[in-house]
Amino acid sequence: MVTALTLNGLSSKIRSRYDHDEQRVVGIMLARYDLHISEEIINQCYLYWHLNSKKFFDVYWAGYGEYLPPSDESATKKILTFPGNTSRVYFDLEAFIEIKEQFNGCFDSTYDDTLQLILVNYRDGKLQFSESITN
Repeated sequence: MVTALTLNGLSSKIRSRYDHDEQRVVGIMLARYDLHISEEIINQCYLYWHLNSKKFFDVYWAGYGEYLPPSDESATKKILTFPGNTSRVYFDLEAFIEIKEQFNGCFDSTYDDTLQLILVNYRDGKLQFSESITN
């Protein structure tokens, strides 16, 4: 599980994480944490998904970041409450809205305000948004 506050940040993490000639499928999770169902599923599964996926499958969490000082929590930034959140993974509503709007221009379908996992091919040093599958 990899946090991705912005589309530029996501692209930067991907470039540093994978070799230019590497080919793989990555996941992009769109999940607004302030929806009850998202909060419940994330709190129950985030750590398990993170530990279970290891290095085999990366899921980038759009609009999520790490290491937010507790004093910086606000109406739009919330530290997730799952057990074992030692890196203070947090949800940033403003960043989520921005990256969601950018993704709406990249994919054939738009975010429908549920948990949405998008599978995207990575090749030639970048995500191939035209080669994606949404749930």
